[in-house]
Amino acid sequence: MFFSWSAAFFTLGIIQYATEIGGLLLTSSDPASILVAIQIRNKAHILPYFFSYLSNQNYPKDRIALHIRSDHNEDRSVEITQKWIDKHKEEYADISFKYRRFPTTYENEESPQSWPNERTKTLMMLREEALISGLKKGFDYLLMLDADVLLSNSSFLQGLLEAQKPIIAPLIFSYNGYLNFEIQASQIQEDLMTMAQEALAKGDVRGIFPVTQVKHCILIDLKNPKAGRLTFDSTRLIGDYSQYGEDIFSASAWENGIDMFLDNRILTSIMPPPLRSDEQLDDDQQRTLAAVSYASGTEWHYVYEDDIFKEDQIMEDQSNLGLEKVRNSETGVCKKQGYCKMKVLLLSFFAEVFVINLARRPEKKARLAKLLPTLGWEPTFVSAIDGKNLDLENLVRKGIVPMDDYIDRYNHRKMTMGEIGCVLSHYLIWKEIVDNGYEMALILEDDVSFEPYSKRVIRKSLGELKENNISWDLLYVGRQPRRKDNRPDFEETWVTPYVVKSGYSYWLLAYILTLEGAKKLVNTSILEQLIPSDEYVPVMSDVYVAACAVAHVPHAL
Repeated sequence: MFFSWSAAFFTLGIIQYATEIGGLLLTSSDPASILVAIQIRNKAHILPYFFSYLSNQNYPKDRIALHIRSDHNEDRSVEITQKWIDKHKEEYADISFKYRRFPTTYENEESPQSWPNERTKTLMMLREEALISGLKKGFDYLLMLDADVLLSNSSFLQGLLEAQKPIIAPLIFSYNGYLNFEIQASQIQEDLMTMAQEALAKGDVRGIFPVTQVKHCILIDLKNPKAGRLTFDSTRLIGDYSQYGEDIFSASAWENGIDMFLDNRILTSIMPPPLRSDEQLDDDQQRTLAAVSYASGTEWHYVYEDDIFKEDQIMEDQSNLGLEKVRNSETGVCKKQGYCKMKVLLLSFFAEVFVINLARRPEKKARLAKLLPTLGWEPTFVSAIDGKNLDLENLVRKGIVPMDDYIDRYNHRKMTMGEIGCVLSHYLIWKEIVDNGYEMALILEDDVSFEPYSKRVIRKSLGELKENNISWDLLYVGRQPRRKDNRPDFEETWVTPYVVKSGYSYWLLAYILTLEGAKKLVNTSILEQLIPSDEYVPVMSDVYVAACAVAHVPHAL
């Protein structure tokens, strides 16, 4: 059987500014000057990653000035920020960092995640300060950047600048359907609005699109004649927007006829969704781990400044906090790295954690070699069999023969050399599990990423299977369900709150395999009647009727 499954620095009022562009002699050929405004509060757990990705931007740093403000912290946000500034202060045109150590909370603040009015007012005041500073000092652009947005694409700034829009934001990938933009229902019918937002968020359509609200990461063209009318101060607006909070800026754009745009051409930014008032720091840490894993897959590069942040890295723990947030996940907790797709979970009690990696993709290996230890693992990398290097005639001479009458049901073609290499790579690991008597192993492909509460969910799932005496061979850690192609009389059923008896599913990018399951997978004529691994496992488990394979593959799992 097989299963599947985020010293005071100011007085309230006008703030004096220290940032200068450094007295640079500007010419028309100079890259645009950018003021990056960053507001920080209780972000010590994500700041090392945030600043590491900021450092990784390839835009000329001598054309960037940083305007950093921090207040009401109950953690080490100030110390971590200062460490990064000390290392990089000579690289930027200027860095202005001002902070307030006390008080650490706002009046009537129930938790660090709640938003009393005074907190919102302070944030808007700090953003207004940055906007005025950018205008007064003659910067070309202002980038309003929240301290939990990971700029995972190193050419992030160039992409937004090339769009030449008065206000533009990147599509920020987050979880739970959270979006950093809105399209107002007054513009189009509500159902069409929802469809449009989902299409933009998923990347079904890509380009630069007009929207009615942007947040968290906003590039503002300060050269635009109307830029001086933009504001985060509701008292400067004609209408009453005092209750709009951080949406005041968008309201100022509406009032002054300044268009806002969203750029989703490529994935450039990742962030954990904002916490609700009833959530805790642990929730944000878990989401941060997931955001970091996905961000590292944007360019297959794990970005982290170990020299200054080695002691500040988040490490997965063994608690069960937050598990209720991810129960009943039908797709599981792992998907391929890609445009707005993610998820993988890890455990701490496998005999081995195997990672399949193509020799021609060393960057993927390097990424996981740094990423997996944060989840408690030192992986065993297995060199994948590269389909590009295979010779079909040579394989046949060795008794490895693709099934003659196999046709891919979706693409209507024979098995590709890449698919042959993939199934053989998995087969070699199954064989190693059997040869070494490993009771249980986790097998990953090198394009995986991670979901919040990762280790906790799998640990809980395996515990439930054991407690309920449920026998199993293979446990999908994530999958792509193909329900409509299940065996007609098969229906998926939940056997525990975290585990479903899985039907026909694609993807073997992350799964747990028992010793008995491995024996069943290798003790067949699979090499003599080769089919893709995505098809082999469902046929073995009798959840998919593939006429060409039924005669050759036993229903053993």
